[in-house]
Amino acid sequence: MSHSFPTGTPRDYDPPYFASGSATVRLDLGVLLFAFIAALLFSLSSAVLFFLGVPYATSEGSPLSKIHPASYVAILTAFTIIGYYLINLRNVVITGRQAFNLAFFLCILAVVARNVVLGAHPISLLVDSFLLPAAMILILEHLGRPVIPGLAAMVHIFFLVNSLIGIAEFVSGQKLVLMFPWLLGPGAYLIYLDWRSYALLGHPLNASMATGIYIVAIAAMALSGRRTFAVYLLPIHLLAMLAFGGRAAAVSLGVSLVLMGTVALMRALYSDVMSKTTAFFLACGLIAVCAIPVLLFATDIFAPFIDRFTDDNGSALARLLITSVLEQVSWNDLLFGMNSESIRAVQKMFGLDFGVEVFWIAMVLLYGLIAMLPFFVLFVGRLILDVQNIYMGFVPFFFLMCATASLSLSGKTISYALYVLIMHAFRTPDRVEAPVGQGVPQ
Repeated sequence: MSHSFPTGTPRDYDPPYFASGSATVRLDLGVLLFAFIAALLFSLSSAVLFFLGVPYATSEGSPLSKIHPASYVAILTAFTIIGYYLINLRNVVITGRQAFNLAFFLCILAVVARNVVLGAHPISLLVDSFLLPAAMILILEHLGRPVIPGLAAMVHIFFLVNSLIGIAEFVSGQKLVLMFPWLLGPGAYLIYLDWRSYALLGHPLNASMATGIYIVAIAAMALSGRRTFAVYLLPIHLLAMLAFGGRAAAVSLGVSLVLMGTVALMRALYSDVMSKTTAFFLACGLIAVCAIPVLLFATDIFAPFIDRFTDDNGSALARLLITSVLEQVSWNDLLFGMNSESIRAVQKMFGLDFGVEVFWIAMVLLYGLIAMLPFFVLFVGRLILDVQNIYMGFVPFFFLMCATASLSLSGKTISYALYVLIMHAFRTPDRVEAPVGQGVPQ
């Protein structure tokens, strides 16, 4: 089927998703598919999948059962879009941004294919952590929509409920994931002993990183002059961050908010971008951020969170030992990657019980420098493409800072997919390019 595509600035055309003369939004197949992917990400944590009989996070089952259901939907949709481009090469004009997104997707796909051939590591690590969000990006760019209807509301509701559950779990000592402890087996006892909240995402570190992304995005929106009621709910999310207990996320969040507030204050004082009243409240916010650590040490309520920093079970030392690990790895392993047995041997040698807790180095050890160099360039470039102003730039800053100081993206996680959802939900519509097609190809 042939399509004619509009030209010019985004305001020079009428989006095909709105009925002419009507304010009613017409949801096409592409929007429904993306909403379905978002719903799967929000509703199916590893604990929920285990409850449904899917051995997603266990050692049992086939390799395909380790892949999140959202990944199947997103990747199949992305392949459909790529096929549509190939069939309609003469009619489709692909922008530089879309070409970059396609290169990012194909780069990850190539690493996955190489990993399948070598059988060195489970493919779910790359599929859920990177191929899923890359597929989501392809879908969003193909849709050409400024904003998916209802996506922002879905994000707000999910994170509010997730934070409230996290606080409730911390106060009560009970956990939602332990409603059916017999399904979790021996792992249920370890979760019971853990003081951290698990909430809807099923793991405290995943919840910490995702909530931190949301907080920074909301703060960036507010400082950019976009009014949102979610600003008044930030104290709830900040308390939830303490309940989730993620150290890397907490430190990254504190640094991001302080830097963001400093930039806003300097712009207000020297460029008259903000009113004096706004600058005054920003100054109060900076003082509050500096005072919060003092208040935490003065009370016993969040003593477990403070203890995470004073007694980290060797986690900080493990990060310092990374350079020693690299010295013991051969050039062949650095260039082409190590298999699972070799990595476990290195971890045992240096006492890295929780793995290599630096994302960049862990990825090089897993897949090799040759494969990771183009991936890192495309990955960072893709994050930069999402930045619409100086304040929104702190969202990928937080994301990368948190990922650098933890396992996060080098393991199996949907954190990057949630990042893509949040960044799209809160993007400014005026900056969106003209679409190249209408929805998902029929």
